[in-house]
Amino acid sequence: MPLVYLSLSPQEGSDPVFGCSEGNHYMKCIADAIARTLVLAPIRHLQLPFLVPGPERAGTVRLKSGSLNIRGRPSTGSGRVVARAYHGAKLRVLSEWQGWDAVDFDGVVGFAKADYIA
Repeated sequence: MPLVYLSLSPQEGSDPVFGCSEGNHYMKCIADAIARTLVLAPIRHLQLPFLVPGPERAGTVRLKSGSLNIRGRPSTGSGRVVARAYHGAKLRVLSEWQGWDAVDFDGVVGFAKADYIA
């Protein structure tokens, strides 16, 4: 039978599971690590990207022709197109993940290939 052991009290040195060091911030480090684990489990199961919020930035669509597909998932195969943005369109880049930008385009949040956003 598999065994999972989780200790919430500081041991000598650093925590071997979460890499948290003893000291004033130990419990915050452990709480953050547990929260991250609880979030990642269903995300991995559903095969969704895990996006760490970063500084948002303004973006501009850069195309030679056609439109940039804003998709519900970061995939050209399974990501349904939820909006289209044309050359010069302004959007907000919320985060990045494996060559895709999570964007907010006129209130529609989705994913677009990062290569086409400056």
